Amino acid sequence: MWQELLKIALIGAERTPLSEDMQEKLAALGIPVEEQSEVQSLLEGVSYFGQLEKINIATRDFKGARPNLVRKASYPVHYLSEKSVEDFQTILSKWQLALPEFSLHARQNGCFLPPEYLPLAFNCVRENNKTWDSIAPLVEEHGWWLVGKNEYWKFLVDRPYRTVEIPKSRIHQATQGIKDFQESLQGGRTYLDQTDWNRIKRLAFSADLNQYDALRNNWNPQALNHPMWNGNLNQIFRILDFRRAMIRALQAA
Repeated sequence: MWQELLKIALIGAERTPLSEDMQEKLAALGIPVEEQSEVQSLLEGVSYFGQLEKINIATRDFKGARPNLVRKASYPVHYLSEKSVEDFQTILSKWQLALPEFSLHARQNGCFLPPEYLPLAFNCVRENNKTWDSIAPLVEEHGWWLVGKNEYWKFLVDRPYRTVEIPKSRIHQATQGIKDFQESLQGGRTYLDQTDWNRIKRLAFSADLNQYDALRNNWNPQALNHPMWNGNLNQIFRILDFRRAMIRALQAA
């Protein structure tokens, strides 16, 4: 195959189009032949085998018996969008308090994690067991197959998980907590320590986004410009903005 690709490249793809057999072989390597021109597919194929040649990996066609392919999922699989995958990575890296809400909306919209992001998810569970209830519903049929094939993740096989729910009482308490805090600043409160701000940041992950405008805007102007408070307020705003954009992306999937 390598030699044939080189021959076509030397002659020119315009004069020697890729055969159906060659296109199938390139597609089997993950090259999107149906989504791009033959020239692009040819260049990707040459680049792929060129890298193998550089590290002395044999590039001859495999002649032995091929293993059975993993069967297709028994139901249509709808994967998370690129934007939602980015949100998922952000959540795992710094905002895991948003994970239950992400999982809830992904489940409601029938979205699953793309296979290439399953290792990231499973490794997260190894580091934080509490994330399992939120991550398990994002794993589709092939993901469960993968769990059983990897020694590092086998501890997840047949592991039960609870359905993620966000109680209305928690949403109400979080929303009211932020509003009370806003009122205290409007009333002239001047002393705050970092513990106060950290509490409000945690509440921002559960507050009712139907009251987004009030949560985002009802702050004392002096607080917005306070040199010691501005950074904390901006973090609260980023959390609220992130959650709203995250949910919209999941609903648009």
